[in-house]
Amino acid sequence: MAREVKRIPRLDFEPDVAIGVGLPFGTTNNFNLNYETKEQIKDNLRNLILTIKGERVFNPRFGCDVYKLVFDPNTIDLRQSISTTIENAVEEFLPYITIEEIVVNDDNFNVDNNILKIVIAYSVPQFKFEDYLQLEIDRG
Repeated sequence: MAREVKRIPRLDFEPDVAIGVGLPFGTTNNFNLNYETKEQIKDNLRNLILTIKGERVFNPRFGCDVYKLVFDPNTIDLRQSISTTIENAVEEFLPYITIEEIVVNDDNFNVDNNILKIVIAYSVPQFKFEDYLQLEIDRG
């Protein structure tokens, strides 16, 4: 079941106002901050995919079980399972994002067989922009 999307005006027009916390967190006692909606959406997508279901306190359904699949044999079935898992999680938790394409360990990207590479092309029609997210998960 998809969540209702609330229309929130863009805050990018004020360059000195942060709109969210960036990932990864800072190495010192401070946080990396995002000042653009585009970067915050990318970090939200990264956070969703790299969070294991059950890991988030008070919201155990949040996440995407990619980590439960990464040690399966690198086959077409694995690639399809990862794509489906990501699409389902985005549809439920980030419905404002439209997934255009997901590429998992394409031979053009795969240099090391122990690295699972996921490239997600997505768009956000509400803000009229397209971007991609590339993740590398070490299987070793």
